[in-house]
Amino acid sequence: RDAFDASLQGHITTCRTDLVLLHSNPNAEIIASEQQEYYENYYTGGHTGITNVHTYKIVAYKDIYPHIDFVLHSRGSGMEYEFVVYPGGDVKNIQIQWNGFDRIEKMKGSGIKYFCSLGKMTESKLVSFQGKNRIGSDFFKTANRIGFKTDKYDKNKTLVIDPTLVWGTYY
Repeated sequence: RDAFDASLQGHITTCRTDLVLLHSNPNAEIIASEQQEYYENYYTGGHTGITNVHTYKIVAYKDIYPHIDFVLHSRGSGMEYEFVVYPGGDVKNIQIQWNGFDRIEKMKGSGIKYFCSLGKMTESKLVSFQGKNRIGSDFFKTANRIGFKTDKYDKNKTLVIDPTLVWGTYY
């Protein structure tokens, strides 16, 4: 193994990016659902790791902000996320900080582009809705922070904010 590890030195390039929910609830209840049949293995460096980790289609962080859930979905070959804003929740509380990108740009019209040494990631136009009604929404950006703004909506009903992540280049 040591010879194998040594042969890879200088040939692996990584780019780590972290999504941080600023001012969020550190004690949010985590609810996992739709357990998958397969397991994941995570290697933490050297010859150690965590193996046989259950996977789930949906992981929800309940009340990550007051009356707002952060929900991750496994779809196809990737991950998606959304925010579910219940009555009493305030969209302005949602503040995402991305760490590890070289540059973040707000696209004309709608959308965000994130750039790192291995390529780019795009969050295309937001889809926000209440039931079957679409609600106009967009990103706003300050430094490396992202938030959302919406048109008027019925604050007595649940609002879903659903960004779409697209990796332009991924290795």
